[in-house]
Amino acid sequence: MANHSTYASNVSSDIGGGIVENVTRMTTAPDYSNELPNFADIADVPYTEVMQLQKFVVPVLCLLGFFGNLTSVTIFMGQALKKKSCIMYLTTKCLTDTLFLAALLVVWLGDVDVYWFHRHGVCQMIVFITYVCGFLSVWLVVMVTVENYIRICHPHRVHDLCTTGKAQVALLCLGILAIFCYNFPLWTTHIVIMANNTSRCSLVPSKLNLHTIA
Repeated sequence: MANHSTYASNVSSDIGGGIVENVTRMTTAPDYSNELPNFADIADVPYTEVMQLQKFVVPVLCLLGFFGNLTSVTIFMGQALKKKSCIMYLTTKCLTDTLFLAALLVVWLGDVDVYWFHRHGVCQMIVFITYVCGFLSVWLVVMVTVENYIRICHPHRVHDLCTTGKAQVALLCLGILAIFCYNFPLWTTHIVIMANNTSRCSLVPSKLNLHTIA
């Protein structure tokens, strides 16, 4: 009887020890912390590089855009072209794109510690300009496409539909529609004074949904 008790206790001891050892192995994971890279450092490196690159790329792109757009306007305003309705759309597009680049350049000045964008009035107007110019740029391309469709598929209607008078009316309607749809930055953005006594152009919290929808 004693032998059976001893055998049972030994088996129980072996089983218990095995269970404890297995549980210990399962719950004690190897420490690989020294082998893992520091993702914060990795994330900071490309971000810093992109920000540094942006300081040089943005003004170069803006200047190239200014030159290209103004050159195009000069060509479009020649006597042979300026009386065509399609040219009116393209000229307006060049001007709106130039205005958009000018707004982008004002925002970029913050990267070189010139904070014009973060002033009351300038903040609202720059955001407004970017919305309006973006809207007009897209729809002016649509208008040119419509004119090309008319010229190709309905050449007999060109003299009736593709006139400078109708182009002026279309441009006026697009301008009014753009102002009507995108005037909200004028009253949904404001200047916030930060803790370090610097100003920042920001959204009015109660009007945030308008920018999300737009």
